[in-house]
Parts: sequence; structure tokens; C-alpha cells
Amino acid sequence: PGAALGPSPFIPALDIESWFGNARIWSDRTDFARFPHLLRFGSVAELVAQLQPGATDWVEISARMKQFNDVQLALSAAHWAAAVSSSLAA
Repeated sequence: PGAALGPSPFIPALDIESWFGNARIWSDRTDFARFPHLLRFGSVAELVAQLQPGATDWVEISARMKQFNDVQLALSAAHWAAAVSSSLAA
């Protein structure tokens, strides 16, 4: 079990190329990589450009993040409520 998930994140490779490659496999599965409405940048210059006054609509991005989180919270709550109910009925 778990073989399809790639190398273990708890036993890092010793060579730098493998270490970064393995880290990428696991980081792609994190909330930070999967959530929508995140700003991405490929260089410090891109980050600085996004941080320039007026370059990014922070209020809009924040509202979209909140909306996504609210929906995910409702889905999670329903899932866990069903799981608890099913466990108690058994």
C-alpha cells in the first residue's frame, strides 16, 4: 500500500537532484498547491510584479478564497456527519 504515492517524504534522498524531485512529488499534493485562487510566480521578479500597487486585486482574490473555503467546509462537515452517523448506526 502507498507504493503509487512515490517516495517517502520521511526518508529523503541524499543526492540533491532526487531530494528536490521527491519534494516536488509531495508538495504537489498539499493544499497550497491544489487550492484555487492562489497566486503563483516563477521568479522573484514575477512576485515583485504581482506585489506592485494595483497589480493584484487582493479583495477579489480573498473573496474567492473565502467562497471556496466555505464550500469545502460544508462538504467536509456533511461528509463527517454522515461518517459518524453511519458508525453510530452500525
